[in-house]
Amino acid sequence: MKKSTAMSRRAMAISMFLAFWGANLPALADWQASPLDGLIADADHVAVAKVVDVDAGAEAGSQIATLSLINALKGDPGSTFQLAGAERDPGLPRFQAGRTIVAFFDQAPGQPGVVLGRDQGAVPVVQQQSGPTGNLLQLALNRGSNLRLGEVLQFLPAGAPRVPTPLTAALLQQLEASATQQDTNAIRRLACRPDDYQRQAANTGIRLAGLLAIPQARACLERHATTPGSAYAIESVEALGNFADPRSLQALLSLIPPMEPKPFEEGTDKPEEDGPGPDFDPEDDGTPEPDPAEEADERPPIPPPEDAIDTGRDEPDQDVSEDDDANDGPLPPGPVVENDDAPFDPDDAFARPADGGLTEAAVLALGKLGETSAVSALSALTREGDNLGLHSTVVVALGLIATRPAQRELRAIANGHPNPLVRTLAQQTLQRVQG
Repeated sequence: MKKSTAMSRRAMAISMFLAFWGANLPALADWQASPLDGLIADADHVAVAKVVDVDAGAEAGSQIATLSLINALKGDPGSTFQLAGAERDPGLPRFQAGRTIVAFFDQAPGQPGVVLGRDQGAVPVVQQQSGPTGNLLQLALNRGSNLRLGEVLQFLPAGAPRVPTPLTAALLQQLEASATQQDTNAIRRLACRPDDYQRQAANTGIRLAGLLAIPQARACLERHATTPGSAYAIESVEALGNFADPRSLQALLSLIPPMEPKPFEEGTDKPEEDGPGPDFDPEDDGTPEPDPAEEADERPPIPPPEDAIDTGRDEPDQDVSEDDDANDGPLPPGPVVENDDAPFDPDDAFARPADGGLTEAAVLALGKLGETSAVSALSALTREGDNLGLHSTVVVALGLIATRPAQRELRAIANGHPNPLVRTLAQQTLQRVQG
């Protein structure tokens, strides 16, 4: 019962984080495709063909392409058939004469065929060679939902793609959804030797290693995560978070910049209406009094330097010269803001960090591990800098940990952080954790 309650609180914390920050979150996953088995099942015809002619359709910008069949993988569209396309419509393919394509389409008698899967419906075959693509599709047709990840790795080696990227995405979408422990060997190969395979395939293997907690891959994920300059660092950190193995704690903590824990600045300009409401009592959280032994482990606060005032906002990068004081021209856009009453600029506040998001990924992964020993390192991040994206991710991570020390840090952030959005997020997270 206790474990179920903890899991439900973590789920609520994640859903609240997504709802609160919404559109400000960067894309963290590969382009999402329709699963390949779904494309095949929904199509009357699957064919490799060459576009021999493209004519204008009846409507402006529309196309009617005439194709010569090379290989009918499903159905029988005839030796020559037509498909509808468009110059700019994102829901229809744009045909070019001379290209060899693979098409998934329905065809009514006497009418041009209509492709399925939007941009996946009519994909140019790599280097105009239908062999690898045709072989892969034939395998997918024959095996259907029984197709396993290990059967397709031969089509996904590193280097120039042998299979069109949209089809690779559709294939991996299918295989990721159906992956089980039966695919352990293939997942381990992708996760531990990602440079041997297409990037999409390697990312899929790393992701599955975490989701399925493949024990043979954990050390590989830690190596990718902690190797400077690794192309797979963020994917591996996210996988370690999903893996949720306490043995990865030190590897993840090594990615958090070391900072001394200290209190928030005194006298922070914090409007009453923007902070926690008058009923929010930081001393009364509805939980039992903390263990005295636990309190003894806390470090005494270290006063911050006088000039380390966190405004809660990013300042624009400007090249300042000695002659700037004599310049009477217009000021550059994006003035430096020194208080919380200024207009909120999400482009500044949520700018992508210099490390590409590795620290944020490590913060969230530590939250998923749920280890109290990570609380001090995480909370210290909210006392430095003005990266609201990072600070809000720390709040979510503390909500996932949800232990008594994590709740104390959430109260401190809810009452002391200089930015009202972060304060509100901390308050809401604490309320949800306490149920």
